[in-house]
Amino acid sequence: MGQCDLVLTAGIFHTNSAHRAMSRIPGETTFSFEARSQDPATLSAIECLLHSECRIIERDR
Repeated sequence: MGQCDLVLTAGIFHTNSAHRAMSRIPGETTFSFEARSQDPATLSAIECLLHSECRIIERDR
């Protein structure tokens, strides 16, 4: 991507309360984040990257 004006803010991360325990690996995690930039191409690139990383994690689980 080179140099850009990207700002990412992490929001809430949580697991399904019906399936969580101290010593259990969650089957599902919900999270939110905000991406900000003045450049639409930067926003598009980070969106593609994050979707790609999520697909890799999903595939490798």
